[in-house]
Amino acid sequence: MDTTRNDANSILSEIHFKLATFPAATQRVAKYVLENPHSVIRQSVAEISSYSHSGQASVIRFCNTLGFTGLKELKIALASELARSPGVTSQETSDLLGRIHAVANQQNAEIDTTVSQIDEELLAKAAAVICRSRRVFTYGAGVSGIGAELLEYRLLRLGCNAKAFRDHILAQEVLMEMDARDTLIAISDSGVTAETVRLAQFARKSGANVIAITCRANSELARSADIVLTMYGAGPPISPGSVSILARVALVIECMALTLETRTSGKEPGPSPS
Repeated sequence: MDTTRNDANSILSEIHFKLATFPAATQRVAKYVLENPHSVIRQSVAEISSYSHSGQASVIRFCNTLGFTGLKELKIALASELARSPGVTSQETSDLLGRIHAVANQQNAEIDTTVSQIDEELLAKAAAVICRSRRVFTYGAGVSGIGAELLEYRLLRLGCNAKAFRDHILAQEVLMEMDARDTLIAISDSGVTAETVRLAQFARKSGANVIAITCRANSELARSADIVLTMYGAGPPISPGSVSILARVALVIECMALTLETRTSGKEPGPSPS
């Protein structure tokens, strides 16, 4: 399996993606940290325990789940991350203009870091697979489904036989006849969306090529794909229900499109898919 070499997504992003998998007490700690990261770096285990309404053992367990030996190590890493990121959470600014700037700052940070992590070799391999494909299907659930439709549009404009799906049941019915001549491009910010993972696994078992676009290069979706193109997520959206993730999805789509244009123009042959 081809994967990116760098999975340097943020601690806040990691917490956001894993939130639903935590036990109730640990989840309360996680939510408190997500909503108050600047406060957490100055607080003790007892204080975080009190504010999150969870036991001190749950605070330590939360740190361990993220790979830290304790709160001190988590606070050092979180402080470093916050110093690098100009964004702030919705809980820490109440004025409209401040929140608008926070969204813009977070998106800029995500786009800049995604660009810095671009792997040209993986893009070339993805382009080679797409060029040789009889059909290219794109899929995403929720907001990622909008990304799948954007990708369909971009591929159609490049002359590819592309079709986007947002309904996983309909997608699986159509994908029943997939084989090695076809490609599925699955988009999931977290890489753990159940329907997307199942569809990727189904496509791969059918012999089709699977390309994943995700923030998590070590996610279940990534493990179900042949090629993984990663984005950078600086943390949870500033506002619930935000479509801000589409900015980084669109960037990866444009990177793929530019690589395809270069390949089909004959300016750069690109490596053959392995």
